[in-house]
Amino acid sequence: MVRNSNTPRKGRMSFRRFSKTDQARFIALLKRYKRAEGDRFSADDYRATDPEFVGWYIHIQANLAKMPWGDVDKLIRSGFFNKNEERWLANFHRLMIFKEVMGHTRVPARWNKNPELSRWVHGHRSPKSKTPDYFRRMLDAIGFEWKLRDRSPNTAWDHRYAQLVAYRQRFGDCDVPAKWAEDKALGSWVSTQRLNKTMLTDAHIKKLDKLGFDWDILGNRWNQRYKELVRFHAEHGHSQVPIRYQKNPSLALWVANIRHRPQSQTKERLRKLKALGFHWEPFAETWEEHYQSLEKYAKRYDDTLVPAKWSKNPTLGGWVVGQRQARKFGKLDEDKIQRLDELGFVWDVVEWQWEQRFAELKAFKERFGHCRVPAKNWPENPALGTWLSTQRIRWNKLPKAKLKRLKALGVSKTFPGKLPENVRVYLEELSR
Repeated sequence: MVRNSNTPRKGRMSFRRFSKTDQARFIALLKRYKRAEGDRFSADDYRATDPEFVGWYIHIQANLAKMPWGDVDKLIRSGFFNKNEERWLANFHRLMIFKEVMGHTRVPARWNKNPELSRWVHGHRSPKSKTPDYFRRMLDAIGFEWKLRDRSPNTAWDHRYAQLVAYRQRFGDCDVPAKWAEDKALGSWVSTQRLNKTMLTDAHIKKLDKLGFDWDILGNRWNQRYKELVRFHAEHGHSQVPIRYQKNPSLALWVANIRHRPQSQTKERLRKLKALGFHWEPFAETWEEHYQSLEKYAKRYDDTLVPAKWSKNPTLGGWVVGQRQARKFGKLDEDKIQRLDELGFVWDVVEWQWEQRFAELKAFKERFGHCRVPAKNWPENPALGTWLSTQRIRWNKLPKAKLKRLKALGVSKTFPGKLPENVRVYLEELSR
């Protein structure tokens, strides 16, 4: 739907001043009354029995000219108007589009592009016209000329065309951005010419063609980006343009948009993309590649704890962290979780490390008969002593289950005094 650009924003009325409940109730009443009365329906007949409904109905009629077209369209779809009124509004909407394109409401007489609109417009200029006041106000709001003056109907269009000529001389093309900061109205006008080419006269089309006007800017832009993708493929051997491809950010954005909207591509475009080996779900393929790399890592190192910046595969560590986060937020498929579990994947590294250290402490006790691991100088496993000291520091904050297991092993909150004799002797032997 085209917005009525001539309706001032300030003071614009909307039937939203009524609550949704009231709107629904009044619309339901209107449908009921119309079913009962048919073409004889008149809101005035209900003044005594339902004054609220009549007030709403009159309010809507009185403020139609101030409503954005979207609200008028909602009223049409709700059954507010009768069939004749709906036909009137359909032609009014076509006139709004005509004005957006041409800059005026002077539809040519016997206009072969839309004879019905031409008859409708000239019928309203007839002295015999019986247009209701609320519809006349809608025409006034878009600048409808009830009496034609002796001036060229192309004045507004030619003014915009001259601005477009100046733009082309400055930038070398007619592709004015829709929201060009210097002149948003010109950008909007250019877009309107493309969208409503069928309303333009042959003379207008010829003048725009002479400027090299691009009628299918989206299609031509697609072809341009495709050529860039071809060059990317020739250089890199694939079509998976990184999302942050600094060399050509526009190409990266275009590729991302294509993947999100495959249904919008024509068969010919799909064929051209397929010829380049275009991947619609690159992340699925990337996931499989990383999984295979992790599988090899697990076979070699007997775990899946890839360092964050592992020099042999810098991206694998980040991918592993990403899998943990994806599962945490419920964004990892069950089949992928199962496959990672088969590799012994560690989902909670902190918890895994705690269990590892506890197992080491248990082995220490089985060997020496106590849990008094040297805090700093235990050569066989320096991390174990540090971990045990940390447990004592955090003793009051540890979960009850962990405290119970530590106590069962003979660990206390207080730091031990001198090293036990067997540990001291062992350290002396190592130092010799």
